Parts: sequence; structure tokens; C-alpha cells
Amino acid sequence: MIDGTLIPTWNWRSLGKTNFSGKHKRAGFNHQVICTLGGKLLAITDPVPGARHDAYAFKHHGLERYLDESTLADKGYIGLGLATPVRRSKARRMPADVKVVNRFINSRRSVVEPVIA
Repeated sequence: MIDGTLIPTWNWRSLGKTNFSGKHKRAGFNHQVICTLGGKLLAITDPVPGARHDAYAFKHHGLERYLDESTLADKGYIGLGLATPVRRSKARRMPADVKVVNRFINSRRSVVEPVIA
């Protein structure tokens, strides 16, 4: 499993806008955390500026060499060849079987959150 996390910094004014995460409304650095389904930490990547998304950090570190379609990830990694939930379409309802798959992925992926904490 992989997930990104923002590690806040204490003095965001001195760092400039490249480290400011609009999503979190804080300055910091983005790290990618990789763990097993059992919750064992495997790797933490070097930091990238907090203004960068998880997909950018994934490509920046070249993680596609080590992770494949069996790796669970959140919607921030759609299109990178990982097992991600399907985005809901605004035009139509999501089929029941797609909801089941999304629930399965999200329930398994929740293990990475305590690893980050």
C-alpha cells in the first residue's frame, strides 16, 4: 500500500509558496509512505515540496519501478497503474459492483493510516 502525507513545517513564511499545501492549508513536505497489508512499514521517501500532489511525488521518486497493479492506493494515484478506487461520475450513478470494489480497496487501504500516524 502507498499513501502520501504532509509533514508540516513550523515557519511557512520563510519557505515560500512551493511548500504550501492548499489541501491542508499548511506548509510542509510531502512524503510517500509504503507499507504491507499487515501494517509493517517498508519505506518512506525523501521529501518533495508540500504543494506537490501524491501523483507527482510518485513519479518524481520513480516508484513505478517497485510498485505495480497489486499495490493499493487512494484516488490521488489514479492513472499510475495501481489498484485505486473508481471516481464517481457526476452524470450517472455508480453501479453496485463498482461500489463493492471501492469499499474493498478502501477497507484494505485503511491500514496505511496508522502506519503514518
